Amino acid sequence: MPSGSNPTAADVVSRFLAHAAARPDAPAVVEDGGALTYGQLETASATLASLLLRQHGMGRDSAPIVAVLLPRGAAAVVAALGVQRAGAAHLPLEPRDPDDRLRLITKDARPACLITDQAGEKLAAGWGLPVVSVDEASVEASPVELSIPKPSDWAAVIYTSGTTGTPRGVVVHHEGLGHLVASHVSHFDTGPGDRVGWASDMGFDAAMWDVWSTLGAGATLYVAEDAIRLDSARLITWLEQHEISSIFLVTPLAAELMLRGDPPVALRALLTGGDRLWQVPPGRTRSWPVYNAYGPTEGTVAVTWTGPIAPTNTAPSLGRPLPGVVVHILDATRTPLAVGEVGEIAFSGPSVTWGYLRDPRRTAERWIPDPAGHGTRMFLTGDLGLLDAYGELRFVGRADEQLKVRGIRIEPAEIVEAALALSGVTGAVAVPFGEPTDPAIGLLWTAGATDLDEAQLLTHLRSLLAAPVVPKRVRCVAELPRTTRGKIDHAQASELLAAIDAVTATVPATVLADPMERLVAEIFAEILEVESPGPNDTLFGLGGTSMLAVRVLARLREHAPTFPLVRLYRQPTVREVAIALRELGAFSPAD
Repeated sequence: MPSGSNPTAADVVSRFLAHAAARPDAPAVVEDGGALTYGQLETASATLASLLLRQHGMGRDSAPIVAVLLPRGAAAVVAALGVQRAGAAHLPLEPRDPDDRLRLITKDARPACLITDQAGEKLAAGWGLPVVSVDEASVEASPVELSIPKPSDWAAVIYTSGTTGTPRGVVVHHEGLGHLVASHVSHFDTGPGDRVGWASDMGFDAAMWDVWSTLGAGATLYVAEDAIRLDSARLITWLEQHEISSIFLVTPLAAELMLRGDPPVALRALLTGGDRLWQVPPGRTRSWPVYNAYGPTEGTVAVTWTGPIAPTNTAPSLGRPLPGVVVHILDATRTPLAVGEVGEIAFSGPSVTWGYLRDPRRTAERWIPDPAGHGTRMFLTGDLGLLDAYGELRFVGRADEQLKVRGIRIEPAEIVEAALALSGVTGAVAVPFGEPTDPAIGLLWTAGATDLDEAQLLTHLRSLLAAPVVPKRVRCVAELPRTTRGKIDHAQASELLAAIDAVTATVPATVLADPMERLVAEIFAEILEVESPGPNDTLFGLGGTSMLAVRVLARLREHAPTFPLVRLYRQPTVREVAIALRELGAFSPAD
């Protein structure tokens, strides 16, 4: 599905320089320690670019990469702009990332040098890279003539999170980055006077969106400290105090913020992406101005986005493509599918990046010729989705996130969506746990209502899900595990679920007062090889399969010969089976 005409997509350096020349005294970056004007940012970045050209042989013809290891803030913006003005590709590194990840990235990317501060120098001591100190870069030096980037020049190398495998460096060119910024400025009407919150980690591709869409619009970037951005109560106060007009937050953080009531008065746009947005709650007196975006790093951050979303208790769409971008839904043979049919999401157009750094094989697998021709390429995302009747993209899941448990293919997103449909559930993640060769599905969830318990949630899930899909473990936690980017950490969630399970396994066995319930529990325990089933446990929730259901049915029919098989597939609990046995005239040993 194609989108509208392509906006004027000047490169981000040219956009910045135009604003710096027109309004040199306007604030460009504001942080706790003060503000940096557009004029000061232009001078500082030119000084750094000159130093890189003189001392480290930068230049657009050589396509060098320069790593930047600095926390989110004004110095990081100076470094990013200076690197690009020197004709190099900006490789942002997040100082809080694990050392192993940082070493892996620098070894793979082979940057010409590293720009950092004193803390970063200590961290990078064993990396073997020439270091440029931000303090050294601020010393006045004779300027060098700086060129303007061409569309095909590399703008940045962004490493993927690695949640679906080894992190890979995605090469972003200036054409794609310029297109993103031009589209953003047009869609969100961003310009001088706007105050844009910056909460994304340096190594996250959204930081590139935050910085360049702000500087490319002549707006002001406000830096949110880590202690603020990860605390929704402090964040909403910060947004109000600074009269922030726009901010991007990764989906779990945005969802948590929206539960805080009304949005700040000045906030015109709460942009979110990076995970599935399940619902948009209403504010107390006014709606949140939420815009949902979709796009992998390989799509220069965003390939679709929505307009403002009305409050809804169901997952909203991912919107329509950016101007000039075409979204395709393909079957296994890469044939386009009709409206409403689920297939792999692919896209073509100016958002398509160059490829994976030094990985031609995987680049050839994911970047394929665009069937429309013209020598362009299409990127295969691995995501599953569909185009609805309104031309909007709907996310279904990832093919590699589907789980197979006891021969049954399970989509974790289906379980999460069902859990969030229950009022009072504020967050959820479905993950496998237990032995890798025989995993079970568990659910971690958070609650806004203090009187909501696990039994109520299980009852709700059984009313919406097929029996084999109902989680075997449902555990309420204070908060869901997150990565440093703010996304849900599925690996930690599995570990947490297993740890909680290990603790609860030491709880004394459930004592059932009703003799018929004890009989059913004994049958379940014997055949399913579990200990002390409770009154609300079910056959499939305890790990039952179709074959085991046949054995359980045979035992139940020893007490009620007409017990129907269908009752076991209607998600009965131990208590419900006991009631059914009595209705069919069965007697327990104690009756």
